[in-house]
Formats: sequence, C-alpha cells, structure tokens
Amino acid sequence: MNEINTKKFADEFCDMIQSLMMQFECVGNWKWGNPDGLTEYVPTYELITNSGCKVWCSIMEYVNTGTGIANRKGILATFPASKQQSLGSIMSTMIPYEFSRAFSTRAYASNSKVEIRNYGKVTAGRAGIKKENFFKYMEKFPQSVFLDEENRKYVIAYQYKERMTKHNFAEQTYRFTKLLYEFKQQCK
Repeated sequence: MNEINTKKFADEFCDMIQSLMMQFECVGNWKWGNPDGLTEYVPTYELITNSGCKVWCSIMEYVNTGTGIANRKGILATFPASKQQSLGSIMSTMIPYEFSRAFSTRAYASNSKVEIRNYGKVTAGRAGIKKENFFKYMEKFPQSVFLDEENRKYVIAYQYKERMTKHNFAEQTYRFTKLLYEFKQQCK
C-alpha cells in the first residue's frame, strides 16, 4: 500500500465520516480535550452499532503546537457522558497533512482499498505508553497486529473499500474505541 497522508485526503476522509455521522443523532455541541489547549464546542454525534453499543464522536482539526499551523484532522471518540463538560477522547484518529513517523495515525491506500493505521503511540491521561506494551496487549487478539511495508507493527483503526457505510463506520469506531479503552484501563 502507498501512504496518502495529505490535507486533501484528510479533508476527503473527514467529509465522508461527517456525512456518516450526520445520519446519527446529534447529542449537542460539546467541548473536547485538545492537546493544543484549544477548546471550542463542536457538534457531537452518538453512533449506535447494530448490537446497540454507543460511542460519541466529533471531527477536530489539530495544529502544530510550536507553529500554530493546522497539521492534522480526524475523528475523536469516547463513550457517552452525562455531564456537559469537556470530553476526553479515548480514540483519536488524526490524518496528518504530510507523512511523518512522529504521528501515530497514518493513511495508506492501494487501488480503492484504504487503511487508517495506528502505529502504537497512545496516551493514558497525559502519560505516554510504550509501543512495546501497546502491541503486547494488542497481540492477545487474533489478527489485530499487522506489519507494514517496512516491517513496522500497526493496528487498523479504519478499513474500507471506496467508501464506508453508516453501519460499518459505527462498528469500526466502536470497536477501536473499546479496544483502546480496555488497553488504557489495564495501564492505570
């Protein structure tokens, strides 16, 4: 697969998931914790899987903390909240505007197949978790860890051919959010 990390692809991906999110109920405008310290209320949607599992998500654009220039855009997800306060994202899948191994999430494509990959840079609260621990945990689940074109480990956050369906989007968002939540819980 070829890397496709560009602003153009990030915008296309976010436009697609925005149209899918809008097919679900908007639960209002919520603030999300942002590593850049920016706080704003953004529309937040409740995705519901076929089995009735729920996850909340929004689209966010992040900036380089040093320059203040936007450098990635994607989806944040968490489980439903009951209080109108800042939501902490469990899952953050941000497509970088240019390729860099500094980013945990990167996009790849081959023909019409797209993979949004997570390379194991995960935090619990403000603490970073070692990649080795992340992949050791993920390897407990059959066919969860893959090797890329350079033999680097990754897990798939999203995978689709041409376009995701509403239900496929909800299932993948919930699955990856739940997997990350369970991993972060055992790290505490």
